[in-house]
Amino acid sequence: MTNPSPNVPPKASGKRTLDRVQRQLIVIYGVLLLLGGGYELFIRLTGWSMPCYLHEWTGFYCPGCGLTRMVQALLAGQIALAFRQNGAALLLIAVWLCYSVGRFFGRPRWCRSESVTFWLLMGSAAVMVLFSILRNLPACWMLRPV
Repeated sequence: MTNPSPNVPPKASGKRTLDRVQRQLIVIYGVLLLLGGGYELFIRLTGWSMPCYLHEWTGFYCPGCGLTRMVQALLAGQIALAFRQNGAALLLIAVWLCYSVGRFFGRPRWCRSESVTFWLLMGSAAVMVLFSILRNLPACWMLRPV
C-alpha cells in the first residue's frame, strides 16, 4: 500500500468539516453560555448578584448596567422589560447573533469578510459609548435600568 502524496487532497468522504471561523464561533458562544448559565445558577442559588461598582461609586450608569436583569427578563419571556433594562445591549446582541449565524453558514457572502466584523465591532462600541452617555443625561431617564 502506498502513502498518498501530500500534494493530493484526500477524497471527500461526504462528511462536512468545520472551518476555523465556525470552530471559533462555537467556542465563543459555548464559553458565553457556560459562563452566563453558571452566573445565573449562582444568582438563583445564593440570591446575590454582582453590583455595578461604577454606579455605586459615581452614580453614573455604565453601558452594562441592567445586563443581568435584562438576561433574566429574557429568560422569563419578558422582552419589553428586557429592553427597558438595557435596550442597546439587547439590540446589539440580536445584531451579533444574526451576523454570527450568517458568518457560520457563510450566507450572505459579505458575512465572511473580516472588515465587516471589524466595522461591526467598532459600530457596537460606538453605540455602547453613546448609549452610556445618553442614559446618564437627565432628559434621557427612560434609558436607565429599572
